[in-house]
Amino acid sequence: MNKRKTEGLTLIEVIIAIFVLSMGFLSVVQLYPLGIKTSRISYHQTIASSLGQEKIEEMLSKSYDEVTDVAREKLNNLYEWQADVSFVDPEANLAEIQTDKGVKKIKVTIYWNEGQAQKEFNINTLYTKK
Repeated sequence: MNKRKTEGLTLIEVIIAIFVLSMGFLSVVQLYPLGIKTSRISYHQTIASSLGQEKIEEMLSKSYDEVTDVAREKLNNLYEWQADVSFVDPEANLAEIQTDKGVKKIKVTIYWNEGQAQKEFNINTLYTKK
């Protein structure tokens, strides 16, 4: 018997290897748009969080009596904000009430558009009379 040492790959092995590699490549390519979308969502939420915190701090720098509702207004070309201020009862699980018992709940909402959908991010805090 003549035993020949064969080096290299057969055509079928090459075709199978190309097929396996292309399936892996296509899987990675399909995940790329999802990664971009997730990154964009995270970006907007981070910016909204920062803007919301800035507005909360702005409101907390005012005196208790000066803190009131703020109608929706533009922050820049992409984001809008609004503040809703309500009285809460510290002795009743912070339930909203009509009378002032010395505690206000400040809810700041940041709005932006993602495609055709409007998104929002809320930050809440309490402000007590000093």
